[in-house]
Amino acid sequence: MNCTVTDYIYLVRIGYVHRALVNTNDSVADIFERHGCTNHHLSMKYFRNQYGCTPREHRKKEQSKYKT
Repeated sequence: MNCTVTDYIYLVRIGYVHRALVNTNDSVADIFERHGCTNHHLSMKYFRNQYGCTPREHRKKEQSKYKT
């Protein structure tokens, strides 16, 4: 898999965070906390590496896709 255990765990968590960002209106902080991403700096690093933007920016992009 070419990644550490920590990398893998955070990638799985970030996947759940992504789904919650797109499907709920909960705050970004609440979503990260709910999915075990308690280290804010590290969580943001993994999210940016995975999606190329902040969670808030990503939510806006995803929600704008579905607006008519």
